[in-house]
This record gives sequence, C-alpha cells and structure tokens, in this order.
Amino acid sequence: MTKAMAETSTPTSTPLSAHGIQAKGEVHWNLNTDVLVDISLSRNEGILSAHGALVTETGERTGRSPNDKYIVDEASTHDDVNWGDVNVSTDLATFERMRAQVVDFLSEQDALFVQDLACGAEPSEALPIRVITHNAWHSTFARNMFIRPSDEDLASHTPEFTVFHAPHFEADDDALNSQCFVIVNYAAGEV
Repeated sequence: MTKAMAETSTPTSTPLSAHGIQAKGEVHWNLNTDVLVDISLSRNEGILSAHGALVTETGERTGRSPNDKYIVDEASTHDDVNWGDVNVSTDLATFERMRAQVVDFLSEQDALFVQDLACGAEPSEALPIRVITHNAWHSTFARNMFIRPSDEDLASHTPEFTVFHAPHFEADDDALNSQCFVIVNYAAGEV
C-alpha cells in the first residue's frame, strides 16, 4: 500500500467479517477519488478522457437487466411490494445461497474496495450504507452516487444497507434467469 493510500484508507467500526467476508487480498477502506482513479488506471479498469475524467466500460451488460432483478418475498415487505413483471419475487433460500457464493467470491479477490457512505441528504433521514466491490472504478462511482459522511460520523459508521458488487461473478443457479442477477433483501438490508 502506498503512503497516499495509507493516508486515505480508513476502516470503520464494522469489519468485513460482519458480512461474512474473509478477505484474502488487500482491503482498501474509503479511499478518496484521486487515489481510486489512480488505482483504476493502474489496474487497467479505465482511461482518462481528454478532460481528465475517468472513462470505464461496464462489459457486456451496459444497462439494466430487468429480467435479472429480484426482491426477497418475506413478511416485512410482502404487502408493500407491487409484485409482477418488474418486481419479481424470490425466496430467502435463493438469496442466502447466492449471497454465500458472492461473499466467497469477494473473499478470494486480490483487492477489495469498501466505501462507507450515506443515502439521503437530510442527516436525520440518511441511511448509512456500505458498498463492497473488487473494482476501484466502481468504488469511485459509489463515492459519486452517495454522500460521504464526516470523519466523525465515519468513525462510528454502522451500515444499515450493504451492496455486494461482484460484476465478474457468474451465477449458475436454476432459480435465476441468467448468470447476472441483483437480489434485494430489504429485511436484511442487503443487495
């Protein structure tokens, strides 16, 4: 880890083991955007545009995969979700099976990038979230998409919702439509 990375790599009070991840490689906590862009470039995850912006490619899936999005149908959300073609239900067993496989996949990566952020600008309503990925560029995306807590708030950050981002993981499960999937479990606060 370089000096610049060490100065900006700040773990919070909730370790990755709380999510079941036993990282074999380096874990980069809450790196700032400049460091993440440098790492993205060094890992060939993107290039710089003529104006200095990081440019990346998402791979073969360039947009939503609506037939690959599921919501766990459980008691606390069953009556609140408009189930149908858009909000497709799955069971808890499928979620737990796929979650375990994704956690194992992430645990084996040579590097993980963790961002502890907030969703919602009003402090009294903000939801503390965590994004865990094996791509530096996606960690940059998360920093751009969500709100960065103050250093004081970050020290005691406990995520209420966690995103496990593993775009190179390929599912092989009869309960899913394809190798690509997003499963939201509102009761567990995970996707």
